Amino acid sequence: MSQISHIKNFELLTAEIIRHCIMSHHGLNDCVSPSGEVKYATRKARQNDIDRIYHEVCKYIPGESLRLLFDNSVRELTPLCQKIIAFSKDKQYGSRDFYFGMLARLLLSLQIDADWTVSACFEKNTEPELFEPPTDQFWATLINKLETYLDKEFEKDKDTEITKLRQEISLACREAGKIRGKIVRLVVPTGAGKTFSSLRYALQQVKEFSKKRIFYIAPFNSFLSQNADEYRKALGNPSIKILLEHHSNIIPDDTEDYKELTQNWNAPIIMTSAVQFLNALFESKLGAIRRMHALADAVIIVDEVQAIPTRCIALFNMAMNFLSVICGTTVVLCSATQPPFESIKENRMTKPIDMVPGAMHYQAAFKRTRIIDLTALHPGGMSAGTAAQFAISLMESSTRVLFITNTKRCAKEVFNEIKKITSGLINSPRLYHLSANMCSKHRLQIIKEIKEMDKNIPMICISTQLVEAGVNFSFSTVVRSAAGMQNIIQSAGRCNRNAEAECGDVYIIKMADDIEDLSKLKEIRDMQEAFYQMLSSLRGAELDSTEAIENYYKHYLSRKEQEICYLGPKPGDTLVDLLSYNTNGSNNLKRAGAKRPILAQAFKTAGDHFEVIEERGMIDIIVEYDGQATELIAELNSKLDKQKLEKLLPQLQPYTVSISTSKLNELDDAIYKTGYGDILILYKQNYNQETGVDDLPSSMDPLII
Repeated sequence: MSQISHIKNFELLTAEIIRHCIMSHHGLNDCVSPSGEVKYATRKARQNDIDRIYHEVCKYIPGESLRLLFDNSVRELTPLCQKIIAFSKDKQYGSRDFYFGMLARLLLSLQIDADWTVSACFEKNTEPELFEPPTDQFWATLINKLETYLDKEFEKDKDTEITKLRQEISLACREAGKIRGKIVRLVVPTGAGKTFSSLRYALQQVKEFSKKRIFYIAPFNSFLSQNADEYRKALGNPSIKILLEHHSNIIPDDTEDYKELTQNWNAPIIMTSAVQFLNALFESKLGAIRRMHALADAVIIVDEVQAIPTRCIALFNMAMNFLSVICGTTVVLCSATQPPFESIKENRMTKPIDMVPGAMHYQAAFKRTRIIDLTALHPGGMSAGTAAQFAISLMESSTRVLFITNTKRCAKEVFNEIKKITSGLINSPRLYHLSANMCSKHRLQIIKEIKEMDKNIPMICISTQLVEAGVNFSFSTVVRSAAGMQNIIQSAGRCNRNAEAECGDVYIIKMADDIEDLSKLKEIRDMQEAFYQMLSSLRGAELDSTEAIENYYKHYLSRKEQEICYLGPKPGDTLVDLLSYNTNGSNNLKRAGAKRPILAQAFKTAGDHFEVIEERGMIDIIVEYDGQATELIAELNSKLDKQKLEKLLPQLQPYTVSISTSKLNELDDAIYKTGYGDILILYKQNYNQETGVDDLPSSMDPLII
């Protein structure tokens, strides 16, 4: 890349970016494949009539006009490229190749959006509508609605110390929003009100600095739906054209408007999942790439940022650098357990500015739990039966117990053991199970029941980690199978959440390997081992202290230097490298005696391999959970045209469960195919109304809810 400094006015780089956009707007291409093939050269070699094509183009745009357009492009790109070169001189933030690649993707995004928009308008015989950024008055109106709402909320319990502190934090965020930001963070304890405090900040930023949009990014759809409801309530229930909630579980009222808005993110406020957000930055599908340009000159709130998958950390860091430094976007990182993204060895994030300096001094005031380490109580780990007995014993002093495990199998076996033990008791507790073996409609129904249940009714809920972030319910006691500190702190956030008692207990236990097998769950296993290392070096500090969290991340990230760069499709590859220098492709090119282009990234190879949530080998099946599912499945089994099928599939999404190929083999005859490709349906008797997908059919018809 040393050649870039010798390129007068960046003409060659501009030309390569333009040709990449032309080659990729109907399907993403590698610039250089890992094997060393220069895709442009291959395409050019197949094209024997370049001169004829040029003359044909000149019939519509004269050659002088083409040259003028190109010169203007060079003038537009040059300051951006210079900014990239200046920023990437500090190698700890990643290579300039990566940032040149992000710039190329940004321009490709603009091209795809323009191309698809014009094509859609041509089909509808309408004129394209340019997105007009909201006016200052528009944002001022939303700010007034939020301020009025928060005033009423704070007034409800105005004399409590907690309310006063939440208000203090919220006001500090509003004032911070009046200062131009790049990457900022809000690190406050669970329950300190970061959902509305970060929105308050974002609204001030867009108004003060004329940003185009606000994005709210959440790690889980249940969390996203909950906070979308909160945002709508606070902002006067705006339409989807103002506040767009975009994720796989939503069923839109206005299908056409919703589809169009989710394709281009042309709304003032977009609330979407971390999956959709990261796909826009790295996935190879053109629909994902199309959305990327909407992230420029915006305010992006990334909530529960500690949930960014470990393998995505380096990519995430550099993408946030690109958006904030090159694209003028303000990035807001929210967490009670902020990972030190700015301190990793390479490909680090620029140091975030604290929105509320010293916010963690609020920790003592918001402390509602004590975390108790019991991992040494059973050195070999608890069996399902022992864990069940322990959970039941806690009912002597606690009304509501939440037991969180690391695997679906462990959750189910502990649930069945508790059910077996308590089934004959006169005052047996209500028993609930939550896991990804249940469809989202089922899980939400259980969560709703738990929230609405009288707090005096004894109850035990056995769950996987899906309840850790964004599920707004409260238990008097929580038991957590040993995991990462971020998991433990989030689990503690489900305990005594509303300060029903002076202090709630959170017990950390160890499960036996045969009941909670983590051999194939490397990330969870590594987090667990880092937690054990942290325990051995903690020296008396409390488990939810800043010292403990920093100690944990130090142990955890020290063993993840390569993995945080996202391991690639072949041994030794990483997606960071494929999207930067592309070492294998560049070396193979050199060995062949060919000249390396400036843009040598393997965009398609990396994008095809990229997954936010690893789902390779996972298959979606539709389950017959309730009466509505029965009706929808019956409609699916009838003969539908393409338009009706497209309308039906979003309605079936809440009844979908992802299973592994091994689980699919276990279910065998319990699943049947529909007439629509790979759409699979689980027979009704194999969906358990307590625990979800089951390879053993129920002995009686399931309850229709």
